Amino acid sequence: MIRPQIGSREQGNVMNVAMCDISGGNAQDFNKGDWTLSKGAPAPISREIFVNPQGGSGIYTTIQDAINQGVPGNNTGWVLINVAPGVYAENVTVPRDKPYVYLKGHQRSTTIVAGRSSGNLWEATLMVLADNFIAQRITFKNTFNVAGSILGNDVKPAVAVSAQGDKNSFYRCAFIGLQDTLFDAIGRHFFRSCYIEGAVDFIFGDGTSMYQACVINATGYGFITAQRRETPDGPSGFVLKFTRVIGTGPTYLGRAYGAYSRVLFYKSTLSGSVEPKGWDPWNFVGHENQLTYAEVGCRGDGANTSQRVSWEKTLSPSELKSLISTSFIDNEGWLANQPLSA
Repeated sequence: MIRPQIGSREQGNVMNVAMCDISGGNAQDFNKGDWTLSKGAPAPISREIFVNPQGGSGIYTTIQDAINQGVPGNNTGWVLINVAPGVYAENVTVPRDKPYVYLKGHQRSTTIVAGRSSGNLWEATLMVLADNFIAQRITFKNTFNVAGSILGNDVKPAVAVSAQGDKNSFYRCAFIGLQDTLFDAIGRHFFRSCYIEGAVDFIFGDGTSMYQACVINATGYGFITAQRRETPDGPSGFVLKFTRVIGTGPTYLGRAYGAYSRVLFYKSTLSGSVEPKGWDPWNFVGHENQLTYAEVGCRGDGANTSQRVSWEKTLSPSELKSLISTSFIDNEGWLANQPLSA
């Protein structure tokens, strides 16, 4: 399916909104049982390496060099890559044969990876092809499509992060772009306390993913999600729990990138930037009954569902439980076994 670029009207509505330093959707108001992950034994770190743009003895100056030279092929133990504050002007790829990479920044406001690519969904500032990947406290930015950086119709898909491995997770990271910011391509993914900015389809793909306590900033006319589940029994879908939708919009919560697209906003705060209709069938007009678009327990000016599309789903208790449970993305405990540190 060809995914269109945003036009001049939409581009004209884009405003340059600064990245907010807020981490979630008022999670303290919700049930703790929904919020916590199951406990397990964290895996040990097998190797620790360092990246600093200023260099130094035994220190890599680019993240890509650290991955290429510091992480063994067919790696079986977690490698912690400590990334010092700075702006890293590079495009980073984590190859399929280098799993168990843990990229840890200082703060997402000071540790920034800024790449530049456009027009190709298979290029990104960060391309994760490997399974078992963690990023923490880092901003990933595609500088081509940041709001206000380009004029007229010269707006193309420009991906900040492409997550194509299984068991990829991101904690307190930021994803900055305009169109197609976050390619949640395939695999099971977890995003917690992250900030995601864009306008058109800026969370898209066929991933099986949970977004927990994230801030979603819609900087112009467009669509937050474009989920690509293509079969009725496909496992994929986007679950956004305790999220907070902000920005200028106007924005739809999602449009159907696949015939059985599935997205749930659960106990989230939706600003007035959300379009009253909420959802768009895109190329699946006449097949809306196949789509699973739902909102449960949301609030805010944009949470009024009185003008929503008639085909928005009402989930059964069992359907809801299966989606909001961590087991939707993790039925074997991989999240609890990650070697996260403060």
